[in-house]
Amino acid sequence: MPVISSHCFANHRGGVGKTTLTYQVSAAYAAAHPECKVLVIDTTESGDLSEMLMGGLYEKRGRETLRNLIPVANVTQMFLRALVAATCTSLTDVLKADEEKEDGSHNVLVNVVDNMPLTKESAENSPLEKVKAMKSIDIEEFAIPLEQVNPRVPTNMYLCPSGIDLEHSIAFSDTQRQDIMAVLLDSFQNATEIWKVFIDTDTGLHGETGSYAAIGLGIADFLCIPLHPDMSDWYGAEVLLHDVQMLHDFDESHAQVHLVLWNGLNVQFKQSCEMNIDGKSQCSFIPTRAEQDIIQTLGNLVYEEAQRLPDLFLSYNGAKTTPEEFSKNTSTCMRDFGVIGVASKDVGVPIACLKPGVFHGVHMTYNLNNDTIQHSRENLENVVKAIDEADTMKSPNKRCKQHLEILKARRLERRLGVRQHLKHKSSSSPKKKKKVAGPGPSSSKDITSVMYKTYALRNKYSLRSRAEKMRAKLFLDFMDTSSTSTVNAA
Repeated sequence: MPVISSHCFANHRGGVGKTTLTYQVSAAYAAAHPECKVLVIDTTESGDLSEMLMGGLYEKRGRETLRNLIPVANVTQMFLRALVAATCTSLTDVLKADEEKEDGSHNVLVNVVDNMPLTKESAENSPLEKVKAMKSIDIEEFAIPLEQVNPRVPTNMYLCPSGIDLEHSIAFSDTQRQDIMAVLLDSFQNATEIWKVFIDTDTGLHGETGSYAAIGLGIADFLCIPLHPDMSDWYGAEVLLHDVQMLHDFDESHAQVHLVLWNGLNVQFKQSCEMNIDGKSQCSFIPTRAEQDIIQTLGNLVYEEAQRLPDLFLSYNGAKTTPEEFSKNTSTCMRDFGVIGVASKDVGVPIACLKPGVFHGVHMTYNLNNDTIQHSRENLENVVKAIDEADTMKSPNKRCKQHLEILKARRLERRLGVRQHLKHKSSSSPKKKKKVAGPGPSSSKDITSVMYKTYALRNKYSLRSRAEKMRAKLFLDFMDTSSTSTVNAA
C-alpha cells in the first residue's frame, strides 16, 4: 500500500509557524485517522518539532529524549541509508565479506569499480538489470513510535527526528540529492502499510542545511505555506514559489501548492463563520477587518503567481478559475492559538489531545477550559478536512510515480555514463531551463547555488563583499584615469 500523500510545510521566512502547524496538523490528522500510520519528518536544524513531539519543553523532556534517540534514528541516517541503497551494493556488506575472507581480498575495490559509471561501449555488454538495480528502504526503520516516548500524542504517530547541526550536516550534491529522493519515493510506493507523511523544513534552500529542505520539497506531494498577514512574510513565500518552480523545471520536485495558511489571526468578538465552500466551512471564525483587508490584498498576489506558474498550484485550472474560487480553495485562516498553543508546546500535548485542566509548564501553570480548546481544535479539523479532500480529488501517487520514473531514468543514464543536456519541457514554460554541459543527464550546475541567487536579493552581498566590489571599482577607475593622463602627456 503506497503512502497516501506527503504534505510539506515551507516558507523562506522564519517565524511564520511552519513548525507549530506541522506539529498541530499532523497530530490532528493522526487523531482523525487512527487506521493509518502518520510519519513526521523533521528536516530542520533546530529540531524544535522533534522536541515538542518527544515530550515538550517542560523540564527539557523533549530535548533529553531527542539527544538519547538521535543515535537510534534521525533524518541524516535516513538520507544516508537511501544514498547507500541507490548504489546497488552496501559498503558495509562488502566490508563484512572482506572480514570473512582469509586473504582479505579486494572486494571493496572491485565493488567500487563495478559501481562507477560505465562507458557507452562497456554498458552495451553489461546486464541492464544490474545497472537499474536500486533498493528501497523500510521507512519504519527510521520512524520512532512516539507512544513509547510521549504517551500524550496519538498512538499512530511516528517521528524521524532532526539529526542536523552545523558541525555534522551534509551538503549533498545534486546527483546525491536526486538518488536520495528516488529511493525515498520508491520506498513510499512500496510501503506495506498505510502511511501519511508530514515534513517540516528550514527557511531557504541555500546554506549548510539547504539540501535537506530541497529533499523535503522533492519528496512532497503537496505544499502548505504558512504566513502571517504581513508583506514581509509574503516576500519569503514569493521566493519559495519561484524556487519550487525551479525545482519543477529541473524535474527535482512534483509538489503542488495546496494550502496558504494565514496564520496567527485574531478573532472578531461574537462572530461566527460565514466563509463556505459547497456548504462546508473553511474557517471556524472571522478575522478582524484589518486582517481581512490584508489577506484580500495578499490573496490577489497569490492568484497572480498562480497565473504565472499555473502548474504549481493545485486549485488553479487556468483562466476559468476566478480569483474568488481560487482564494476559497487555497486560503485557510488559522487563529492565534494563544495560551492554548503555548501550553501545548510547553507540555508536549498537541491541541488534538488536550483536555481541560491544569498543566504545569516551564515558567507558568496553565488552566485550560473546554471552550478555548474546542475552538482551536475545530480550526485544525478544517485543515484536516482540506487535506482529505486533496487526497481524494487529486491522485498524488500518479505525479509521484512520474517524478520517480524521471529520477530513475536520470540515475540509469548516469550509470551508463551518458552525457545529455537538459531538455526544455515546452517553449511556453514560464522559466526557460538553461542547457549546461557537464557530467550526468541533468548536466546541471549546482542547483542550490542557482537558487541561492533568487533568495533574499536584498541580502545577496554581505557588507564585506560590497566593500571589496567598491574597492575594485575605485581601483579600475583610478587605472583608467592614470592611463588616460599618460597618453595625453605623451
